[in-house]
Amino acid sequence: TENTVLAYVDFDQNMDVDIDDSTVVEDGIATMNGNGEIVFDASVLEGVNETLIAEFVIRPEASPEHGIIFSAGNIPDNCIIIGTRNGNRLKYTSLDSPDNVVTLGEWMVVKYVITATHVQIYVDGEMVAEADNTTNFEGAAGDDMKFGKRTVEQWPDPGYTGDVSEIRLSTPKAESSDDNNDDAGNDDAGNNDAGNNDAGNNDSSNDDDGKDENKPQTGDVSAIFALVVAGA
Repeated sequence: TENTVLAYVDFDQNMDVDIDDSTVVEDGIATMNGNGEIVFDASVLEGVNETLIAEFVIRPEASPEHGIIFSAGNIPDNCIIIGTRNGNRLKYTSLDSPDNVVTLGEWMVVKYVITATHVQIYVDGEMVAEADNTTNFEGAAGDDMKFGKRTVEQWPDPGYTGDVSEIRLSTPKAESSDDNNDDAGNDDAGNNDAGNNDAGNNDSSNDDDGKDENKPQTGDVSAIFALVVAGA
């Protein structure tokens, strides 16, 4: 089962997002200081097919209480909140991972598999937490969507501090009679353009400054966990 890519950013060839002035982009890496934001088109989540898969290749420098990595929507009961807590934990609204799943100063692939009833959190391909999810992510569709800052303005939580080299939002490909032969997933959605050629293999992982040495890729982990259970 392949995934349909809804949005993909590698800060090199794929840059179809709005990046604020406090975020520095160099050699395929965006460096954020806790005040920056990377804003996606509000229509991205309208393409979700029951399940949203949010993946980030990050090198965090801090893991604050209620720190924000990614958020979508402006209604508190119908929004997506992905972030950190004290103890180097990851969170999704009321779900917390165990301590020490975030290693500061090192590259890691963080992946959230979100349905209307369930959420799973993966770090470098290993599931670290899961729980029933009462937040309806469909409520975030068509509204603000940001990496690095919260979209619900009444909660002034700290933003993301550290580096990010890839952001991938995807959804499992809808089943159809043409699933084995069509182009949505076999050519474009993760295998050629959105993970294997542009996502760090050619341009982003061999930079001379060494900033992204040993940097993982979203496509690697997506291939392992491409089969997700919607509504588990």
